[in-house]
Amino acid sequence: MDHIIDGSLPRFEIDNDPSPYIRLTSALPSELKLKLHRIDPSEFERVCANILTALGASARAKGQPNDGGVDFLAMHLSVVPATLSIPLTCRAAVIGQAKRYKHGNTISETQLREFVGAATLEKHKLLRDGNIGPLSPVIFAFWTTSSFDQNARRFARDLGLWYMDGLTLAGYVTTLGLRESVMALADGLI
Repeated sequence: MDHIIDGSLPRFEIDNDPSPYIRLTSALPSELKLKLHRIDPSEFERVCANILTALGASARAKGQPNDGGVDFLAMHLSVVPATLSIPLTCRAAVIGQAKRYKHGNTISETQLREFVGAATLEKHKLLRDGNIGPLSPVIFAFWTTSSFDQNARRFARDLGLWYMDGLTLAGYVTTLGLRESVMALADGLI
């Protein structure tokens, strides 16, 4: 049930046999998750921007040394199906942090709190510069190749952060047709 609340991939499933049992979900993209761990952090930021571009937004990686805690930005992410038309200013902006961490290095609540402060400042800059309107929807996103500890997940849920762990990101990469480019990045072919 947490996967529905978190927006993550289900790790287990219950089959429909007369005597049901729990089993690992075979579709978990764990190989791709390992590849995400191997790419350069700045390349991971570009992968995050590419995910948002594949979702229909205009996105770019922003991260660089002293980036103020914001690694990627997206504008004009539609919150309704593409077949329906809404004003451009009603589409969401996404302000994101990308953490390419090794397995076992989990995201803490403190890290999320720091990001929320940085993202709030970035939102103010977007508003001041006329890139968004005062009522434009803004989504704060924190994506990692690792995972979130229990307090971080609770905090993210309570605030409405769009948070994704490594397996969920790998699922997005696969579903959105970005798998081959990520595999090439991890293998040093790009």
